[in-house]
Amino acid sequence: MYQDLLFGFDFEKLPSDPTRRFILLEQHCRRELMSVLSNESPDEVNSFIRTQYMSIVASLADELNINEIVYIDEFNSIEKDFQEFMRITSGVIARLRLRTISSKDQFSVRISNRSRGIIEDKIDKIRKAINDSDLSTSKKKRLLGKLEAFRTELHRDRMRFANALGALSIVAAGIVGTASLLADAPDAIETIFRLVGEEKEKEDAEVMRLEGPKDPLLLEKSTGPQSSSNDDEIPF
Repeated sequence: MYQDLLFGFDFEKLPSDPTRRFILLEQHCRRELMSVLSNESPDEVNSFIRTQYMSIVASLADELNINEIVYIDEFNSIEKDFQEFMRITSGVIARLRLRTISSKDQFSVRISNRSRGIIEDKIDKIRKAINDSDLSTSKKKRLLGKLEAFRTELHRDRMRFANALGALSIVAAGIVGTASLLADAPDAIETIFRLVGEEKEKEDAEVMRLEGPKDPLLLEKSTGPQSSSNDDEIPF
């Protein structure tokens, strides 16, 4: 009944980088959270699982020096504490993902036609989740506007991270605490983030293949002082 959100997680497969560790652990906890939360479950079960998620993620953040995330217990209900915690966590995760994507052109990426098609399908799911949610009309309009802003970036020659992922992170935070939490939106958003990251990794690998690694030692040898056979000659 009270499931551990980290049950079954293979810690041996975690990357060494603390930021990537936190992203993967939070992703796993969030996925387990969504699978347990249900409108049919008793309130005490939903409250417990929300509290457990906040406790685990806040502890992970503290251990891995993600200082922006702390446990929240300042409202008059667990649901409000949870909504605020998820809002903050979603924003932090978006920023961390941006930091972990690196390359020569670190601010944009070219999206392949295959990935663009998959992302379009996920956008449709997110749009439906927003329209079917219990959000106010004004908030729905704002989130749908951000979703369309992301879609516009998707169809640029190169997607700009700040514009695209910034808009998507607002959508992710905006659906927290609504009926859409139990729909396809969270998984769809996670898939989009993953695909963008994979496209960036492939692009970086191709740049490395074409240009080759920059070897500081070789550069130093080629630009350092050159010996000359004339050095051995004594002038008269």
